[in-house]
Amino acid sequence: MLGNYRRRSPCVVGDTIAVGRHLAESDVTMVPIFELHNGVARLRVAPSLGARVTRCVLEGLGGAGIDILHPYPEQWTNLDDWAKGGIYPLIPYSGRIAQARLYVEERVWTLKSHPNAEPHSLHGNAHRCSWAVESRSDNTLQLRLDHAGDGDWPWPYRAYLRLKLDRRRLRIDVDLVNRSDTDMPSGIGLHPYLCCTADTLMQTRASHRWLSTPDHVPIACRAVDGPYDLESPHALGDTDQTVFWSGWSREAWLRFGNKYGLVMRASETLNHLVLHRPAAAPYVCLEPQSHVPDAFNLAWRGAANTGTVILPPGGKLAGRVSFELSGSDSPMTPP
Repeated sequence: MLGNYRRRSPCVVGDTIAVGRHLAESDVTMVPIFELHNGVARLRVAPSLGARVTRCVLEGLGGAGIDILHPYPEQWTNLDDWAKGGIYPLIPYSGRIAQARLYVEERVWTLKSHPNAEPHSLHGNAHRCSWAVESRSDNTLQLRLDHAGDGDWPWPYRAYLRLKLDRRRLRIDVDLVNRSDTDMPSGIGLHPYLCCTADTLMQTRASHRWLSTPDHVPIACRAVDGPYDLESPHALGDTDQTVFWSGWSREAWLRFGNKYGLVMRASETLNHLVLHRPAAAPYVCLEPQSHVPDAFNLAWRGAANTGTVILPPGGKLAGRVSFELSGSDSPMTPP
């Protein structure tokens, strides 16, 4: 439920941190937080912490505020070992790149591996950088990241996040622009930590899922069947789960008993979905993405349905995701 919020300016200013630079735990003494508001709805965003949404409260049908996210602890500033919570952007790719080696046409690029995913790289670099604030209002915020190219990602790029808070809905637009003078493999997505319990029901549709290695690198695509077909509502349960779907309907619904429902919708670009839930966690990660993890390498080996996009110089990849509260009996849109 909504805590003791007070109406205030969208911006609470703290220490200045260089935009585009990776952050270490010693970098931040007081994190700048931008708070958006629209009636009861509240949104807290930390641009210097990888453009993370740290908390989101939407207005329920009865007028009360409802937290839809497992909150990100704003005092946690080590983004190489990030805390679990909130929402962060997946740019310029999502998931793991196997062995931190990227195959593009006839060249192999060696990336920095991630310490929590050795020997692979993980989730791009945008959520470990400080973003610039371009504009803001009471209920909107636009952020920008300019990446110059480095060992995490050799191509220069520019990324934008645009957040709009309505009373019962949060909308996030993601743009990625190739600023290099060569073609760039490209991906976008979001990584939300949505509140849930074992009894929370989930419903969605997808045509295919990817088999993966024990360390979550997809290796083969299969038609969805059995427990991976969630066209009818299924309880999330308490077991550890990681599922990679392609051909996703771009709509997923969570139902919390007879209290309320939450619908996540995505634009056409984001037709891949990852479900990740550690055993008994108070959250579920439903990650809309433009491609399956390790898509670029899978496509290089001839796999189909990976979502691989190669942007030419100046090219743009864009997507949109919304999170909206609804009644507990709201059905999903028919196929």
